[in-house]
Amino acid sequence: MRTFLSKVGGWYWVIIVLVSCLLFWSFWIHLLLATLLFAIVLIILIEALIHTQYIIMDDGRLCIEGGRFFKKDFSVDVMQIVRVERSASWESSPALSLHRLKIIYRNGKGKTAYVLVSPKNEDMFVRALLKRNNSIIVQI
Repeated sequence: MRTFLSKVGGWYWVIIVLVSCLLFWSFWIHLLLATLLFAIVLIILIEALIHTQYIIMDDGRLCIEGGRFFKKDFSVDVMQIVRVERSASWESSPALSLHRLKIIYRNGKGKTAYVLVSPKNEDMFVRALLKRNNSIIVQI
């Protein structure tokens, strides 16, 4: 089993700082509902920061975890991965950076689908995938 944490983009840190400032401000002027709302948002952001990861399992699956509050964990058989390429898409995904990898795979219906990830060490991540499936086309 090999675990890769998500790379974190500057924009994510800006959002955390902004929400933290709003939390402090709303607490300072006694806006209880706003303070509660900003606290919840900050907890969700920090939790995603800590728990967004990509795990290559010993059984040959790539498991993608987007945090504990977002229980839409996803896995794909590494042998079904067709191609890995760069992407800077703003599309929603379990990636905390805009420097992403687009993993294109064959789904169970014979069609191709994709998922966007942003591992901290892209080279090691791609090498770990290639160890399991050396027919993956890499375009990064």
